[in-house]
Amino acid sequence: MFLIRLAFWLTLVLLVLPMPRSETGEASGTTISAFDALGFAQSAVSDVAGFCDRNPRACETGAMLIGTLREKAIYGSQLVYRSLSAEPDTDPSLAGPDAPEGPDPQAGPDSGVAAPLRPSLDTLSEEDRQVSWRGPLNG
Repeated sequence: MFLIRLAFWLTLVLLVLPMPRSETGEASGTTISAFDALGFAQSAVSDVAGFCDRNPRACETGAMLIGTLREKAIYGSQLVYRSLSAEPDTDPSLAGPDAPEGPDPQAGPDSGVAAPLRPSLDTLSEEDRQVSWRGPLNG
């Protein structure tokens, strides 16, 4: 529908633009009246509206494609949000299929089950943490 709307508005803008003038000062090309253009637009809209009646399989496939793209867009935006946020992952639905599950809430600290390791975001070494010598301020 976005492409159809875009085509409609671009066509409308092109109809409003003036025609280039020839050397004699007359508009070049053939002219179309506003009523002819309106009749064409109405027939085009009615033709597009009946597309799913003529091709139901194409509409079903298109609907599935749009649904898949929607799911991918939502998942991708969740990944971007999660990577930009400072909070750790708390939503298990954002984890991939091979992601380890969180610790068992029924297990106590002495249950012998280790919590899954989470990759550290701290990549600085001890050498990186040392402040370099800067000398005196009034020197």
